[in-house]
Amino acid sequence: MKKKSKRQLIKKLDILFSKIVREGKGCLRCGKKTNLHCAHIFSRRYMTTRWNLDNAIPLCYACHIFWCHRNPIEFTIFVTKILGEEKLEELRKLSLEKSAYTVQDLEQLLRVLEAHKPEPLCL
Repeated sequence: MKKKSKRQLIKKLDILFSKIVREGKGCLRCGKKTNLHCAHIFSRRYMTTRWNLDNAIPLCYACHIFWCHRNPIEFTIFVTKILGEEKLEELRKLSLEKSAYTVQDLEQLLRVLEAHKPEPLCL
């Protein structure tokens, strides 16, 4: 069996993670059930929080693009209400940590996400 590259594993993780975040939910801002996006709280460029389920929420396209990205202060206030200041600060600190994922690390993350059973989000 051919071993997957880091790039392939990252792509697979991104797809699965997004599906988990969006699955069975509606937009947390407006409630719309279609055209959902996986909106990261801290950017995907921060690898230590990229696949952390606390770091993403489902938003419809309009709320993601026209609200979240154009009104980051309002988005931060909204996310703080959902997560609480302490959890948000923990995520911020974690996002700033350096990461050097190995292929084995990424494979383990994939196994964890594949085993994840989405739970209803309680606000």
